[in-house]
Amino acid sequence: MNVDPSYNSVGNFFGYKPIYQIPKYQRGYAWDKLELDDFLKDLDNCFQKRISSTSINHFFGGIVSVKKAIPGAINQHSYELVDGQQRMATFVILVSCVLKIYKELLQAVTAARDTKNQKIIEGRIKDLTNRFIEFEQEINRNTSMQEVLTLSKADKDFFKDLIAGGTPAATRDSHNRIKNSYDAILGKVKVLINATSITDRLDRLETIKNVIDTDFSILHVVTDNKNEAYRLFQVLNDRGKSLTEGD
Repeated sequence: MNVDPSYNSVGNFFGYKPIYQIPKYQRGYAWDKLELDDFLKDLDNCFQKRISSTSINHFFGGIVSVKKAIPGAINQHSYELVDGQQRMATFVILVSCVLKIYKELLQAVTAARDTKNQKIIEGRIKDLTNRFIEFEQEINRNTSMQEVLTLSKADKDFFKDLIAGGTPAATRDSHNRIKNSYDAILGKVKVLINATSITDRLDRLETIKNVIDTDFSILHVVTDNKNEAYRLFQVLNDRGKSLTEGD
């Protein structure tokens, strides 16, 4: 079995132009209140520890993927997620909530002609967007925008629109779960960054980024064979929601 396990921070796995794809036949987003409450507690705990200068590591379990080369792209691969889509999607939702607040702050500092903070916020928005949402990809001298994480067929368009700042209409239960997660995480982020000054709010947003980049960790188990990936899926435990017989 050709397997390459890698333990690292979540930030590392959203590093240089990553592409994560959920097979179109996979179940939709499945996290409900129980899983989401655990995630928010983990976020809050890591945030509080970091602002008190006693940062800790939180391990979110393993994900399993099939690695594929991207024809025409230099030193770039895509990863078909066999296990771990719930956590990866929730990490991206968290970053999209941080981005929403950054964009609101950008409007405020632009109106106030605060050019120093405007430049800082613009740089952070660009960095987070390129790493977690979408980036410009060049293949055979042609460029196009590439999504960092693409969900399964049922959730793909809804998820893409929501994390880009849109207001898509939910047409299935998994869409409602994605929106519920987004709303709950956005609410938690707003509580964590609650401060009077722009500077303090920016510092707290940067702390959340540091939690994601450094304190959150996962074990990424990679193989180049789909059958091997599904065998690994059977033996690895995660914090995700159990599959039903229909799934």
